[in-house]
Amino acid sequence: MMDNSQVRNTPKPSSFESQLRQLILKEEINQPLVFRGIHENWDPCTLSLDDWAKLFKEERLTVRYGKKRWNGLQPQWESECGKVDLKWKEIIDWNNGEYEFLPEGGKKEDIWIYYDYRYLPDVFHFGSTNNDKDRDFLKVITFNENLKKKFCWSKLGFPERNSDHSTLWIGSAGSYTPCHFDTYSCNLVCQVFGRKKWILFPPKDTDHLLPTRIPYEESSVYSRINFGSQKRLASHAADLEKCTPYQITLEAGDCMFLPQKWWHYVQSEDFSISVNTWIELPGDHSVRLEEAILRSVTSTVVSMTFPDASKQILNPNEMDVADMSEMDLNELLQAATSSYVESQRAKMLAPTTTLAPQRPPAIDNTISAAAGSQVISSTASSDSSSMPPPLKKAKKRINLPDFLHFHRASVNVLSPVDYQSLFQCQDHENDSIADTKQDEDANPPIVTRSPSYLEHLLNAIGHPIVLKTISQQFLKNVTQNPPK
Repeated sequence: MMDNSQVRNTPKPSSFESQLRQLILKEEINQPLVFRGIHENWDPCTLSLDDWAKLFKEERLTVRYGKKRWNGLQPQWESECGKVDLKWKEIIDWNNGEYEFLPEGGKKEDIWIYYDYRYLPDVFHFGSTNNDKDRDFLKVITFNENLKKKFCWSKLGFPERNSDHSTLWIGSAGSYTPCHFDTYSCNLVCQVFGRKKWILFPPKDTDHLLPTRIPYEESSVYSRINFGSQKRLASHAADLEKCTPYQITLEAGDCMFLPQKWWHYVQSEDFSISVNTWIELPGDHSVRLEEAILRSVTSTVVSMTFPDASKQILNPNEMDVADMSEMDLNELLQAATSSYVESQRAKMLAPTTTLAPQRPPAIDNTISAAAGSQVISSTASSDSSSMPPPLKKAKKRINLPDFLHFHRASVNVLSPVDYQSLFQCQDHENDSIADTKQDEDANPPIVTRSPSYLEHLLNAIGHPIVLKTISQQFLKNVTQNPPK
């Protein structure tokens, strides 16, 4: 039994949403958290496939497709996938075995399709139709506002985030995102329809996961390990044995918080729809500057060797990097540098006190442009008049152990799994990607070309330690001799 002093010193549970928001923005959660069923009544989770058809209407969606049995030494990169434009009805008919879009067949037993990494405002075009004459701008505005309400992230503490800040992922069974981590921001993801398996690794495992910046994609560091093949995965047992893997399958209505720089391999277990939003963090400015530097170097390299190097080095969604002008690069570096300098100045000017912890400040949610991206900034007034009376004891800030204790019924903390469980074959009847002897005979190992010297150079520059050192020296140079 706790004595009275223990009771007084234990924070009382308050709003789940405000506590989770506070812990995320203070970067105090260093492990994935799963919220089972928290969004089961969220509007997107109540949508049927027919409801999604009404949203997409007759839009043609550019989906990529790949082989379920990819026996390559490295993952099946996006550049090695095919692309096709399909209407929503055609996607569903294909998934039901009632439609084929490839001359050679392309049945769902052999391939997967993925409509991935699509910002919602770009997907639905604000409710427009293909016929300009049919546009009713009042309906467009109404549609957009309704969409924002449907995709509001308030239950997880971020009511200002909605469809404008959300990304859509739709894939058939077996579709996957190669194992990678995002260099900045943390991730809130909701499984809207179907099931998705996540294999996770903490940042400390980075050296054992064979990191690479090729194919280059801004803020993405990929693993060279092919998680889509049981055989290829098992060949890296010596590396994976040193790792601490986690595994979770999200179902419709489930949400997950993924901390910054956690590795994740994501695979659809069946036809799956998920939505995520990346939450910007106070420490992102320094990493954004590092990313701007790497982007500038990458652009310079590929523009000098275009078009050969661009196809080998760039992810297909980054082909515009080869077309960046000197002015574009200067503006990119200037914006990233200014954002970093301003963030450091704000940190130095932030009031400090040795008094008892104060209650969380009122949040002023504003959207500002930084380095070409939308950034959510949280500011609090430093006016001394907002300070609590000296004799009134301020509320204690929530900490992660207390948060997990108070909300243990709705928050799941993941436990590590044995690395050998990653090699366990699944039933092929369930559209798994397990490698059988017959599969190996029919699909011999895919030969992967050796990386060029330029690719080795970009990977060396993109190494976190090297990139940070370059960034620090870059800032020193700019400070001592500012560009005009």
